[in-house]
Amino acid sequence: MEAVLADLAAMTGVPALGVARFDLSGIGDVAVTGLRRAGGAAATLDDFWHIGSCGKSITSAMIASVVGAGTLHFTDRLGALLPDGAASRFAPVTLQELLSHRAGLPSNPAWWRLAAYMGLGGDPLAASESMAAALLRRAPDAPPGTRFHYSNIGYGFAGVMASRAAGQSFEDLVRTHVIEPSGMKRAYYGIPPQDGSAPFEHRRLLGSKWRLVRQGARAVDDLPIIRPSGSVTCTLGDFAAYGRWQLDIACGQPNHPVAETHLPVGPPPLAQAEWRYGMGWFVEEDGRRLSHSGSTGGTFAHLLLRRDLGRGLAFVANGFDPGWGLPGAAILQRLEQAV
Repeated sequence: MEAVLADLAAMTGVPALGVARFDLSGIGDVAVTGLRRAGGAAATLDDFWHIGSCGKSITSAMIASVVGAGTLHFTDRLGALLPDGAASRFAPVTLQELLSHRAGLPSNPAWWRLAAYMGLGGDPLAASESMAAALLRRAPDAPPGTRFHYSNIGYGFAGVMASRAAGQSFEDLVRTHVIEPSGMKRAYYGIPPQDGSAPFEHRRLLGSKWRLVRQGARAVDDLPIIRPSGSVTCTLGDFAAYGRWQLDIACGQPNHPVAETHLPVGPPPLAQAEWRYGMGWFVEEDGRRLSHSGSTGGTFAHLLLRRDLGRGLAFVANGFDPGWGLPGAAILQRLEQAV
């Protein structure tokens, strides 16, 4: 593990990063290296990390469990569960299309609406409802079900549909159906502590030095329409526990409701693409390899499951560099070698 950490630290220059390996017998090596911020305290195994869009599979797993209980169906339509969307051109969109990025929705709310919330404040629920209403009034970017287009908003609507069908808050549903069954102990929705007790976010542009990203009084993670797309904060150990839970389902429980999220939906998103998308997972090599990356723009996380090997790996870093590309081929190649 020391060699993996050393290689990744040299490759990225990120202030702090961590790697955890797991297999069907349990969690193996878990290690972190570096500083919470330049010139600050060392990162520790107890620190909290933001895992970004790796949380999409958490949302999908929760919804799959609710579907398995008969409360919800993947064929349920947005217009039926969201009465305020019944007249929208998105009304026919199914829950599965939302979770597989095939609903024709944009990636995010209008940038100016997000900027207004971040700058002017206001109640996050009211701001979220206003953003959702505006999205439902627009025309689909493509006919629903016909084209892959990565959408954080799609997951937001899926979370609202599950909450209304089950009569529980989104967060309570995730805790009951995913966090507790997977053995995660300290996971929650929101940003990591900003008092120096956890790694801060950093960003680097055009080869410059890593610069601290300071969180304001408000965060996009506060918005209910954003949270289901990936606002999870947890320890590296919790991240590995979740990955190990998913690996166990992927490798040995084909009838588990969550196993359905591991299956690709529709044709490959791009001509000659090696990957396809399931529900919260990029599916490669005929399902032998499942993965997802996440970033807030100041963090980077990656979760990899190798069904053919019965092993997996979780990676976290408190920095992001657009120059890596999305999600960073060199980093992922080194992680793949470590599994």
